[in-house]
Amino acid sequence: PIDISEKDLIAAVAGLRPEFNRVSSLKTLLQRGSKQAPQVLSNAILDTSAPTELRSMAAVALGRDTTQEKVLLKSIETNKDPAVLRRIAQSLGRIGTPESLDTLRQIRLRPGSLYAENVLFACTLISCRYGLGQYLMQRPAKDDILKLDERRGVDLEFEQLAPNDVKETL
Repeated sequence: PIDISEKDLIAAVAGLRPEFNRVSSLKTLLQRGSKQAPQVLSNAILDTSAPTELRSMAAVALGRDTTQEKVLLKSIETNKDPAVLRRIAQSLGRIGTPESLDTLRQIRLRPGSLYAENVLFACTLISCRYGLGQYLMQRPAKDDILKLDERRGVDLEFEQLAPNDVKETL
C-alpha cells in the first residue's frame, strides 16, 4: 500500500481497513518512519487477536527502540503465542535492562523449547551488558561441538604470484 495515507495505514494495521493487508501496512508505516509508529507497534503487539506475523514484526521493531522496554515486558503477559514470545525475548535481549532480567527470570520455561532458549540467551545478553555475571553461557559438551565433515569441505589452492602480479595488485 504505497499510495495510501498514514491515517489509513494505521487503521489497516489495527484491522479497521480489511481491504489492506495488516502486515504490509505495518511494513509501509515503518519504512516511512512514521512518528506514530511506537504507538501503532504497541497496540499491535498487545492485540492478541492480531495475526502472529504482525505481532512478531511489532516485537522486532520495538526491540530497536530502547524506550519501548516496558511495552515488551507488558506484552509477555498478554501473548501466549510461542513465535511472538520468542521475538519478544529476542528484543528484550537486545534492549533489556536489569528490570527485564527480573521479569524474564519469572517465566516458566519448558526445557528445550525454542522460547526457553531465547529467554535464557536474552538473560545472558542482559547480564553481560550490565556486568551482572548471573547468566553465563555454558561450554558445550564435547559431543555437542560440531565436527568438520571432510566430505563437505572444499580444498583451496593458491597460486604463487609472480613479482609483476604483486606490483599490479598494489
